[in-house]
Amino acid sequence: MLAKIVFSSLVAFGVLSANVEQFGSFFNEIKKNKKKWLQKKTLLRLARSS
Repeated sequence: MLAKIVFSSLVAFGVLSANVEQFGSFFNEIKKNKKKWLQKKTLLRLARSS
């Protein structure tokens, strides 16, 4: 019985960790895309002003 509880807890923790990791990489991609977008916007602004 105790082994079953420990095993199910480990499985739940593993699933939770995987989900957190996926969200972390998802938000990192959003930050990268935002950074690229801001760089392009800045370059366009500089090109227009010169």
